[in-house]
Amino acid sequence: MAESSVQVCVGDQEAVIKACGRMTFVEAHPLRKFCVRMMKQGVKRYIINAQKCRSMDSTFIGVLAMVSLKGKGGVRVEICAADDQVKGQIMGLGLKRIFLFHDRCEGADDPGEELDERAERAEVRTTMLEAHETLSEADAENKTRFKDVLAYLRENASS
Repeated sequence: MAESSVQVCVGDQEAVIKACGRMTFVEAHPLRKFCVRMMKQGVKRYIINAQKCRSMDSTFIGVLAMVSLKGKGGVRVEICAADDQVKGQIMGLGLKRIFLFHDRCEGADDPGEELDERAERAEVRTTMLEAHETLSEADAENKTRFKDVLAYLRENASS
C-alpha cells in the first residue's frame, strides 16, 4: 500500500471513504471524481474515516466541502475519528458548521476499493481551483487566505 491512500466502500445510500496518510491535491482529484459519480447515483451520506489520516491539505478539504455544500437534497459529510491536527485543519478553514464530527467510526472500517486514478495536470488544476473557490465561498476569511492561490490557479487553468 502506498504511503497515502484513499479507499472507498459504497453501501445503500452511503459511501465510506477511508483516508490513510497525508491527504493532498494528489488524492483530492480522484476523490472528487468518485464523489461526483456517487452524487449522480443518489448517495446522500459520505463518511470520512480519518482514523489513519495524518493531515489534509486545503484542496482535499475543499473537495469535501464541495460535496457538503453543492450536493443536492440533504447530502451530508461526516468526519469520524479525526485527530486534533486534522480537526484543526478543517476548523481553521471555518468549516465546522458544514460537517458532522464523530469521535469514533463505528461500522465504517470495511476494507474498500483504493482510488488510484492518474490525472492530467489540467484536470488536477481544475480540481484545485474548484476546491479553493468552494472554501472561499464557505467562509469569508478564506477569500483573503486563498486570494493568491486562486489568482495563480485561474491564471494557469488553461495551460
